[in-house]
Amino acid sequence: MKHARNEKERVREYWDRKPLFTSEIDRCDLVQYFREVDRLKREEIEVFALAFWEFDKHRGEDVLDLGCGPGWLTVQYASHGAGATALDLSQSSLAMTRDILKDQGLEAALVNADCEHLPFESNRFDFVSASGVLHHTPDTRAGVGELFRVLKPGGRAAVSLYYQNALLSPALFPMTRLVLKLLGIKKPDARLGRAGSVEELGALYDGEGNPYGRIYSRRSAMDLFSGFKFDPARDVEIHYFPKRFLPFGHWIRGRLFKWLDHACGTMIYLKLTKPAGASDERA
Repeated sequence: MKHARNEKERVREYWDRKPLFTSEIDRCDLVQYFREVDRLKREEIEVFALAFWEFDKHRGEDVLDLGCGPGWLTVQYASHGAGATALDLSQSSLAMTRDILKDQGLEAALVNADCEHLPFESNRFDFVSASGVLHHTPDTRAGVGELFRVLKPGGRAAVSLYYQNALLSPALFPMTRLVLKLLGIKKPDARLGRAGSVEELGALYDGEGNPYGRIYSRRSAMDLFSGFKFDPARDVEIHYFPKRFLPFGHWIRGRLFKWLDHACGTMIYLKLTKPAGASDERA
């Protein structure tokens, strides 16, 4: 139990020190920071996945943004009329979410909590979003179970996780690592070519010292959510080719960018439904 608490504190400390994107974008001017995050989301990260998050489909519903980070998704749902709740382990991230909501004249409930132990009654929410968060917690399955518990029967969730594409397969990863080294590909606070394994790359991607960053294959991601209903052909998508970290990334656009987003995407997106007759127990 003590070990689990210590691991959570490591995660909390890291994200309090380095809220999402703050290694790339100065947060001294929060309005400008959020404008840059919005541009980055719409032009690269979510450019082919914006419809996945269903911003305009939850007016009047209770929506939980699980692991809200600096609040980009929370703002989208709140601005489209949802009753939004933003939850994060990081107080720094929640403070940023609070301030940007205030700046934009929007409201949402803010909750500082751990996604493995959600402080909500069962069957509470109509919709839950979890964008790139569950792979950062020590016990991802516990987080999935809590997501399942707080969803209403028939409620839906939209989740994204780090994805093990072909370039990160055991056979090709040594070559991928060599290319990362030769091209000097790095994020502002992480030299990705230093990763000795796919697992290490997952943690390193969000910066030096990040405790957890698990990467999932299509099969392992679907197994993780086996308690939910979803159609593998319709409800599972691959997206996000991080071209901005490539020396030639500004040349990647149009059809090539769209192809790379799918063929070499680094995130797996799953649209999930809690079965109508499900009990309150975890998935």
